[in-house]
Amino acid sequence: MPDKSRHSAPTTTVACRCILSGAARAFCLTVLASCSGRSIPSDLEGGRVALAVRTAQAQHRVTAELLETDDDTGEGVDLTDALWKYSAITWRPYGLATSAAGRNNVYTWRPGQLIEQLSRRPPIREQRCSSAPLPSHGVNPTDVLLRLVTGSVTVGGVSVSTRSSDSEVGFVAGRDYLLLVETCPGNIALNAYGPYSVFPLGRNGTFVAAASSGRPFTEQVLQLGNVTGLRKRIRSLQIAPRQGIPGNR
Repeated sequence: MPDKSRHSAPTTTVACRCILSGAARAFCLTVLASCSGRSIPSDLEGGRVALAVRTAQAQHRVTAELLETDDDTGEGVDLTDALWKYSAITWRPYGLATSAAGRNNVYTWRPGQLIEQLSRRPPIREQRCSSAPLPSHGVNPTDVLLRLVTGSVTVGGVSVSTRSSDSEVGFVAGRDYLLLVETCPGNIALNAYGPYSVFPLGRNGTFVAAASSGRPFTEQVLQLGNVTGLRKRIRSLQIAPRQGIPGNR
């Protein structure tokens, strides 16, 4: 289960409320957080998470949910386009996932062992790589830390969660998976298309669809049958795998 301990704060009774609107209300919400004793960490100020927390505090709610709007689920994408855009790796998760709040979303980190790097593409939008806080624990040099835009943490006495297509992604520790990911420096990988870019591997590396979809690339992956078939497809596109972990340069 995601670790909800980060950014936690004592819960106290709200002793004041905001009845203003516009800019005056925004200022009032800032004051409210202080007078209620439920302050927000400074590194979250100015983002969606802080706004959601202050709004919940003002409305005497203990939960807040954020929806990720920049959410690509790969509709209409075929396998050739997906492979030119994202890296393909086989990966084995282990241990527990941990969650942390960034300025605009809650993120969940899932550690796993890199089994094989089938191909490597450069980051599409490098700012995405630095948009979330890194977990406090380090990353083993032979591992890949998968970042998902989902999770729940406590901030200022409010349980804040983010929902996106990544919320539908589930992993079984010790099982091998094919992933399509965006690579980032420091052994970090970002999930490409939510649950549709996650393929559990069966016996002999055969592909199993993690989520039913009408997306061309998922159907084309399944038609290849197994990791050997995908390797041949990648070679035919002349997308050569590089040695090492995604993000290492």
